[in-house]
Amino acid sequence: MITSPKPDIIVIPGTNPDQVMQYLTDDDFQNKVLNWVKEHSNNGTVIFTVCTGSMLLSQTGILDHYDITTHSMLLDALEQHNPASSVKRGVRYVDEGQLITTAGITAGIDAALYLVGKHQGQEVVETIIELFEYQ
Repeated sequence: MITSPKPDIIVIPGTNPDQVMQYLTDDDFQNKVLNWVKEHSNNGTVIFTVCTGSMLLSQTGILDHYDITTHSMLLDALEQHNPASSVKRGVRYVDEGQLITTAGITAGIDAALYLVGKHQGQEVVETIIELFEYQ
């Protein structure tokens, strides 16, 4: 990661809630992976979390002062771990410009299509939807 070029977008995938909580206490993950994400977040890279991925960014400061969301199973925990953020319930995704957070996995697909449309146009989105037979 140290020698990688600056990414335009970093995707933080979700995992099951037990693994999320393990990662939150894993010093290696915190010190290497999340510091790398935070460094790029501070330099303009878009951070895109899918499902419980937003929980992995808790306590990094990346989520502070943003509207955020996650899978419904972890909304209360997300709120507890991120008191400087406003947790949104009942939404598929939240776009805060440099930070996009999504609810469940399928909401991640919707948000990814939204992001493609935002950067590449609706025609590209329609092509993807057709190719993937996405409803």
